[in-house]
Amino acid sequence: MTAPVTHINLLARTSPVRVVALALAGVLATTLAVAGWYGTTLWSRARATEAWRDALVSEITQIQGRLRAIGQAQASSARSIALRSEIEALQVDAKAAQELLSVVRADEGGRAEDFSNALGAVSRVKEPGLWLTGLQLTAGGRRVELQGQARDGSSVLRYARNTNQSLQPLAVHLDSLEVQGGAGKDAAGGSLTFRAY
Repeated sequence: MTAPVTHINLLARTSPVRVVALALAGVLATTLAVAGWYGTTLWSRARATEAWRDALVSEITQIQGRLRAIGQAQASSARSIALRSEIEALQVDAKAAQELLSVVRADEGGRAEDFSNALGAVSRVKEPGLWLTGLQLTAGGRRVELQGQARDGSSVLRYARNTNQSLQPLAVHLDSLEVQGGAGKDAAGGSLTFRAY
């Protein structure tokens, strides 16, 4: 009789529980690896997006600073243009005043003192109800022409007489007097215009 032989299978299969556990462990490890990779990728993208946002904020701040500088430059330029136009207008006035001063100085050898004396003499004479609308000093202050308005003729005559007395020390006098009634007004209630020279 032969003895019973016990067979031993050296290629023994593992139990299904162990296979499932290994499969689950492999799936879990793979999931964790993918999740780790995906998280790292998202974190990198978030950092890149934050850096991009910070760069945009910095660029916007720079652009706003440039816009403020441009606005200030425009305001300064507008002020400069306004000042330049004022200066040009004043230069025209200064040139006209200089030309007038040259004419006054050159007018038949007249001196500023002569004009000043004649003007002072005329300005000292006051007559109620009479006002001057024009004054011309020519011939170096030796010729005076006055224009004005008055309420009545007697005030014009008094003014001419008093002005002649005031101008007498300067050897200047008014030789002629023209008086006209106001346009469209009656002589009793209107004003008169006069010219004395």
